[in-house]
Amino acid sequence: MFFTAYKVVKKPTEELIPLPANGIVKADSLALNVAFTRAYYSKQQPSFHIGLINSALACKCISDGYKGTTEKILNISVVTLKDFNTRLTAGTDISNITLINDQPVNNFIQNWNNNRGTTGIFTVVSFSEAMAVETQHQLEFRITTSMGTFAASTQVFTVIP
Repeated sequence: MFFTAYKVVKKPTEELIPLPANGIVKADSLALNVAFTRAYYSKQQPSFHIGLINSALACKCISDGYKGTTEKILNISVVTLKDFNTRLTAGTDISNITLINDQPVNNFIQNWNNNRGTTGIFTVVSFSEAMAVETQHQLEFRITTSMGTFAASTQVFTVIP
């Protein structure tokens, strides 16, 4: 799992540029992205062959994740590793002020579980409280699924007005 901070640049089209360690980004240009590395497995059924013709080799394969994942998300937490603002200090779980794919965390979890989670990318683009500006930030994303718990953190970055 990767949790990356990006700078949103609006050229002719919107572009996301990964922030380097100690990168600087304007508050309104910050985007955070969570991406999972997935492995897909398939089972090849033995087929009945007549002579030397194997017509099964001509069939189109089903795409990765065709029916989505069977794992369920049990919990998501976003933790600030540095002071988020004067009220939310380092080590605080800020999930209650976080939106994932424009949804509150609990709604996102419910929708993911109901729709079988066919995507491996989450975008965290906003918080209901402002981040402290001109100070360093670092966030950690923790997700607990029916398959285990995973965590990743952003590099340190600075938000400016």
